[in-house]
Amino acid sequence: MSSASAIVPDLDRSVIPHGGAREMGARTREQLARHREEDVLVIPATGRERRIFDGIKRAFTNVGFDAAILSNGAEIVDSEGNLLRQLTISPDQLKTSIEQLDADGQVAFAVERDGTRLCGPGFPASQNPSIRQASLVELYSEPATKMIAFHSDAEEARLDHSGKPHARVNSIVAQVVARTSLIAAFAGMRGRVDIGPAGATKAMALAWLAEYLGIDIQNSVAFGDSPTDDDMLRLVGLGIAMGDASASTKQAADLIIGNADQDAVGQALEHIDFRKGVRANLGARRGINSTFGNTPLNKSDGGRFSVGNRKPTETAFLQRLFKQYKERVPPVDSALNSLEESIGVIWDYHAPFLVETAIDMLKDMKAAVEEDPSTKVVFVGRDGTILGAIIQVLDEKFYKDHCENIVMPRKEAEKMLQDYEKINKTYHKLGQFRYQAGEVDPADVPGAFIRTTDYLAQNGFPAPDEPGSLILVDTSCKATVPVLLSQVYRHVKMQTFLIVFRESPDDPKPETRRGYALHHRLNQPATGKMVEGLSPEDARYASSPGPVATLEHPITGPLGQVSGIRNGVPIQHPVGELDPKIRVSDVSPGYRHPEALLTIKVSNLATIVSYAQRIKDKMDHGEPYQEELAAGSRRMMDAMMSWAKDQPTPQPFSSMVQAFVPTSKKLAQLSPTAAELVARQQTMVTKPVKFPRLGGQP
Repeated sequence: MSSASAIVPDLDRSVIPHGGAREMGARTREQLARHREEDVLVIPATGRERRIFDGIKRAFTNVGFDAAILSNGAEIVDSEGNLLRQLTISPDQLKTSIEQLDADGQVAFAVERDGTRLCGPGFPASQNPSIRQASLVELYSEPATKMIAFHSDAEEARLDHSGKPHARVNSIVAQVVARTSLIAAFAGMRGRVDIGPAGATKAMALAWLAEYLGIDIQNSVAFGDSPTDDDMLRLVGLGIAMGDASASTKQAADLIIGNADQDAVGQALEHIDFRKGVRANLGARRGINSTFGNTPLNKSDGGRFSVGNRKPTETAFLQRLFKQYKERVPPVDSALNSLEESIGVIWDYHAPFLVETAIDMLKDMKAAVEEDPSTKVVFVGRDGTILGAIIQVLDEKFYKDHCENIVMPRKEAEKMLQDYEKINKTYHKLGQFRYQAGEVDPADVPGAFIRTTDYLAQNGFPAPDEPGSLILVDTSCKATVPVLLSQVYRHVKMQTFLIVFRESPDDPKPETRRGYALHHRLNQPATGKMVEGLSPEDARYASSPGPVATLEHPITGPLGQVSGIRNGVPIQHPVGELDPKIRVSDVSPGYRHPEALLTIKVSNLATIVSYAQRIKDKMDHGEPYQEELAAGSRRMMDAMMSWAKDQPTPQPFSSMVQAFVPTSKKLAQLSPTAAELVARQQTMVTKPVKFPRLGGQP
């Protein structure tokens, strides 16, 4: 499909003046029609709902349009109003939101559903048949595309001088959004706030349409006046703000023009030539008149991420992430460039690999829960935390009903086990699993058993002497923490799901572990997607410290290792400094700023979650996603191996990884050969030693 250009105007106060006749200016109408005749697509983007689609169509009389973005991105329709895509607020989210709004007593609210506005208590009545009163139960009984909230007192609902919604409405809506992951947007009338589903933004809708219709997003132009337009203006090649636009909208734009009542959109379109490129003559256009082009380009983040083979939806996600985190890093180019680099690398490499693996894990998690509904899935942090976040995106209900998170480093499990062993014997001499035994401070051991088991009991574990079923989820490699925990929780059926599993000859129950990307059993060839096409030597090396570190180290998050457990809470502190083992000279300057590195550690996790949300959206709408995940996973696996083997590695993957992984990990010692593992296995203590239960009974 050949790429088309597009004009994407906001409606109210952009192409349609506020007040008066509220009709599109003649100049704007003429220019939109002219560009459509030249095969440029016209796509209005508005907060208006599908319920009033006929009014939108009338506004474009003698112009027409090719598709429309409605409800601030929750709905996309074709030129006849047929639904192309829809995002909705779930009944559970509606129920939580409505109950909180209703409990306030001073906020009127309504929901938009299938062309009807259903109004709650205090919402103004209307003679319009598409607007009617409804009970609270009816309001949240089915999904909806939008909620509307404003102060129930008309006088109280007036805007203050700052142009912000009523403070009380703003406060209560903020609480609703925090609890439900919905999106709030100030609608600009009577202090009204629109609440939409996650992902419902004009930018995300336009990015989807760009893929659907084959639009060249970088040779397209958008017009807007309010914060709901900001990301859309950043996404396109030329974003234009109206003269009376909000401050954030002007900051997001390339150019600022006049107002809608000056027919400013039409004036701007007279000077845009899509055949030459929307940004081709910007310098010459400055100063054409007092209402067009009188501000310099300031696309500080809109042009980022739009190169290469990324699709518009990807660009929209990445720009939104950059905007979210750029204010947290030092305002210097090196820090901003490193933030951009890291977001892009995580999106292109780590995220597809992790999401594809999590999808595979989720299938087995559900099967285990179906077989035994009491099974708890526990994600073991730091590394395993991100897998839990992905699962939560993929299936929020499953996560809520069956999943927990813990942070449990090897040393804390070792402390617990040493305290436990004062009165109990353990099954096996665990060999290499106890390698940190001598590093534990003896003063930390007394009470460690109680502290740790109490903490675990708060997060899905049964009591140590009770039966249960657990799936522990982590990234790699030998499953040290699950092995140590299993010595205490000996009545629990405990499985371990890992991305990479390398069996140790000291593992008492290797059959309970599974590596989803790489599974390396003793005296057997490694299997899994990570070793496809690799030589036997490289297949063994794939589970060694070097490749695994390039996956794990950038995604541990901003908090350091647990230094203990106090009052049921793991003690952790933010770490913004480079790993002491990393040579500073190996690291790009932007990563050396502690504030920047700390922010990047957070944005890395947020990038993975955003990528998972994008894949979830594709799954929900029946769109293909498997090939994208497979290609991204292959890209990640190839880069992991090439970096660790000190071979030519793609940039910027290598640059980003070296801020997190010491170069000493390169060419790290290979895993033992199969023969060596068998020889070690013969020394393993295989006969379990029985020990009394906690109550003293055998």
